[in-house]
Amino acid sequence: MQGKRLGAEIDSLLDYNPQPLIPDPGSVCSRLTPPLSFYDKHLDKRLSLRRIIPIPSLTADLSAVVERTIKNVTDQKVVLPNVDSDFPTLKSLETLLEKGPVKDAKAVGDAYQMVTSALATDLASMFLLHPNAPRWSSSFLLVKRPITKYQPLQPLNENFVPVVSKPHTEPEDIDMIPEDTWNSMDQARQDDLKQVMERFPLLAVWQMFFVCREAEDALNYMSKLARTDAFPHCTFLTSAAGHVPADIDLPRYPDALNTAWSSSLSSFTSGYATAPGATTGLASESTNAARLKHPLRRSIRLSARTAVSRGESTTKATKSSPSRKPLRTALSNGRWGDVTIPSESLATGPPEKKMAASMLQHAWTRAVERDASFIVLHSGNFERIAFRHRSTQTLFISDLIDVTLCKNPAYGKLHIGLFMSIIEDVLDRTRQLVQFDMETESRQPKKRKREVQASDTRKRPKTRASVAREATQQMEQRKNFKIVSEEVANRPLALLRIQEHPFNSPAPASFLPAGLPRAARKAVYTSHEYIYLTLTSKIGGGATGDVHAAAIELYADGTAYSLSDVVVKLAFEAGQRKRMRHEFEVYEHLKSSGVTGIPHVFGLFQDVEGDTLALVMSNVGTSLWDRRPDKEDIEFFASKAERIAFARVLESIHDAGVRHRDIRAENLLVDDSGVVSIVDFDQAVLNASERSREAELKHLLSLLDGDFSTIGALPSFGTPREYDTEESKSPDEIDRDISGSPDLS
Repeated sequence: MQGKRLGAEIDSLLDYNPQPLIPDPGSVCSRLTPPLSFYDKHLDKRLSLRRIIPIPSLTADLSAVVERTIKNVTDQKVVLPNVDSDFPTLKSLETLLEKGPVKDAKAVGDAYQMVTSALATDLASMFLLHPNAPRWSSSFLLVKRPITKYQPLQPLNENFVPVVSKPHTEPEDIDMIPEDTWNSMDQARQDDLKQVMERFPLLAVWQMFFVCREAEDALNYMSKLARTDAFPHCTFLTSAAGHVPADIDLPRYPDALNTAWSSSLSSFTSGYATAPGATTGLASESTNAARLKHPLRRSIRLSARTAVSRGESTTKATKSSPSRKPLRTALSNGRWGDVTIPSESLATGPPEKKMAASMLQHAWTRAVERDASFIVLHSGNFERIAFRHRSTQTLFISDLIDVTLCKNPAYGKLHIGLFMSIIEDVLDRTRQLVQFDMETESRQPKKRKREVQASDTRKRPKTRASVAREATQQMEQRKNFKIVSEEVANRPLALLRIQEHPFNSPAPASFLPAGLPRAARKAVYTSHEYIYLTLTSKIGGGATGDVHAAAIELYADGTAYSLSDVVVKLAFEAGQRKRMRHEFEVYEHLKSSGVTGIPHVFGLFQDVEGDTLALVMSNVGTSLWDRRPDKEDIEFFASKAERIAFARVLESIHDAGVRHRDIRAENLLVDDSGVVSIVDFDQAVLNASERSREAELKHLLSLLDGDFSTIGALPSFGTPREYDTEESKSPDEIDRDISGSPDLS
């Protein structure tokens, strides 16, 4: 450690407590409602939150991490950079704070990010990762990521997340580790951080709440939830005797083995049984590695929906081709028993109980998606720090922390210890996974590479028998599609479930046709009155909601039918639902007008227990955008035949009086047979002017010929707006003015 001045500045950060945040009385921030999402209730039971345990020693443990780490650096006689070398002094950090009252949760997060996380990440990184760096800097940061859809003045913001910075490249970016800092670390440390970057894009969960009574009451109530024997986990209330969660080979993750808080946790977890097949972070490393039979593949970790999220993704998803399932499968009647749906979702207990349970279940689900251990619930002046223990499905929560009056430790020291602990935890777990990967690879026999013969590269000519088989299969598929379509149109109930890690619905959600009068609803439905919608993977998302690959299953006349090439769009928010109702109306109009080259729409359904809408359509292939060979390039390809076919489809749409208004490569699809389709009509207008339709056709032809603007000139190469008239309104105007079925919320 260097001179008194540096020591005094470090002490000032350790002793730092923020000033109280005052909510703006004139803010029009919407009221905080329970943040439990539709997806949260589909989490696999083997991963769900089972209990909450208060751990009063958590803040002391985090404080001890700071003291131990600083002592290690001091004992090694490391000479740290002086204050003039970019040290995060309080004076410099507080100048970045926006003065005055806060207006929403984002403003609360900004205040935390500008000072607390800035000083905490710098000191945690310097003392724990690179004490020999020539200047004060950080290897990881709390940054903003588009985890959820942006909304102005929101009461909850989930977009503040800690990430490991990328190694320095030219040109230097604020989110990158400075080159001299990176070079100050030895090779082992660099390799560790590279592994963390690859396996854990997001390191922890921060939930920022507006300074409001609802959030503070809920944070305070969490102590009462911790006194219950089991967490009041919320799931769907549908009773379907035939539904059982899928037999998915569920990957399990290790808990950290050697951490400052392991001894504290052991006294709490010793009385609880380990979840079946789970790993335990309180066992020896060899035992832990032996139990980790199915570590999650890196490719799945990186998609993680983390990034996923229930909103915008950090990377654009590509459409996958669902695997072909048998067209018909004979099943016993036992699977297709009667189904009882709830009349409504009932809330019991005080509102702060519902809010507290919802906040914790939602944050826990986020942590499962990211495989994160630490959760911070922060409302400006009060917060809870929580630690997720995987093997016992337990959430350990701190006492309620008064941010502005924090003592022993002060708030600055507490969060420096928190960021140090996040680093230690993720490094520990990363090393376990790397070790397991190496051991698994060494045990697997190496496959001999088969020499490719010249004949292997040539396509064998089709025989008459193979051609006949293909024709029979196609005929059978068309027949199956017709049966399923007719049955779906006449069935009043859709049971929706998700089967994509980490989601594996404990109970299905009940969806009824949108706009169905309450008087027409029933309590019990027989096997011939419902279908199953099974969502298997998320393939996109946008202004109208999330898009999933899915399958339809139904039971009719002693036979179970299935259709795998299905797409389900889910709309959650009021604006998304309005757009989806409008899109459904446009599809119905196009269908009645005899337009082809659009998806077949099976129906629009609404969740019985909430407001979620589901638009069910046929999967019509891969978009020109996703099909492009070079994903780093903006150029895409369409053959001459495809260009002609797309033009004919759009002309038929225009003949029906519809202007699409969002013609871009993402909405132009081609299936395996070369059939083209145009999708996504949420911005379309009926009775569009002839001039605007002509302009849209010219835009399509130019787009397919490669004459499109660079990124940023037009949103995703969308249709230009210069021909918008009163007949062709903006998306916001559509949101306000479109008519359709009444919203049943």
